[in-house]
Amino acid sequence: DDAKNTALSDAGVCAADVTYTKDRLDYDDGMRVYDVEFFSGNKEYDYKIDAASGAILGFDFDVEWYTVSSKASDYIGEAKAKQIVEQAAGTTGVYTEFKLEVDDGRVLYEGEMRSGWMEYEFEIDAVTGAILDWDADWD
Repeated sequence: DDAKNTALSDAGVCAADVTYTKDRLDYDDGMRVYDVEFFSGNKEYDYKIDAASGAILGFDFDVEWYTVSSKASDYIGEAKAKQIVEQAAGTTGVYTEFKLEVDDGRVLYEGEMRSGWMEYEFEIDAVTGAILDWDADWD
């Protein structure tokens, strides 16, 4: 229950708005972790939480059932997309990949940023600036 509460708190959602798809104790690289996965609205969340300390070791979320198409003049721009990534990560870093692409009918900025031992992978809606996919892991 503590692992679920940690994930819900980090995601900023309440238990009443969630449908769990997985919540189990597992092993990852020899470490006991809780895998907590759930849907809230149109987002699918996946958390890996250290069973001993309760620390979040990794997480990601994906926006499901969402499409948008637009003109290039409507895009938020690379600088704004990077600002959104750095704000979500709470740090700055080095972008090892950053590109504008069309995926499933939507235009997005996709890439990776490294900061210390952390690696952040992301997809940002190029029109709205919404984070569509996010993954943060210790490298």
